[in-house]
Amino acid sequence: GSFWAAAPWCPQRVDFVRVWRLLESPGFRLGDSCAAVLRQCPSGMRPECFCLCLAVFREAGLISKEEFDRAFLQCSKLRKLLIASITTAKRNTESR
Repeated sequence: GSFWAAAPWCPQRVDFVRVWRLLESPGFRLGDSCAAVLRQCPSGMRPECFCLCLAVFREAGLISKEEFDRAFLQCSKLRKLLIASITTAKRNTESR
């Protein structure tokens, strides 16, 4: 199913730890726009993974709704990036 197609893009525990440490670092503030948030993505981490970690933290109440929405509410670029990544992963899985 589509869950398995998306699995390669899902964050692992180590990803959540990296993002949490970034959020807790002194002086860190989540960007005010999608582009600003994407620039904050840790080196070597896929932007999709970074954004999914942030979304999970938002759902868990570890990032405020206001802070998260300020960055992502109008972010069509991010939605397109996530959809394209999942679609590519699904195609790759189906072609095996």
